[in-house]
Amino acid sequence: MADVTNVKVHTVMRWRMPKDKGGTGGVVPHWHVPAILEAAKARGLDIRPSDFAPVMEGAA
Repeated sequence: MADVTNVKVHTVMRWRMPKDKGGTGGVVPHWHVPAILEAAKARGLDIRPSDFAPVMEGAA
């Protein structure tokens, strides 16, 4: 993922970290989504823009 988005591995790791620990709480920054979608398509992976939509806590 770091290669696809042209960032350091540590940056990608932060996407998985909780916000209170300095991460993004599981959110991939929106400016990386097009590159990820393009790489997924090239690899035959079923990843869609909606997969990157933030999950609202408490929403049902």
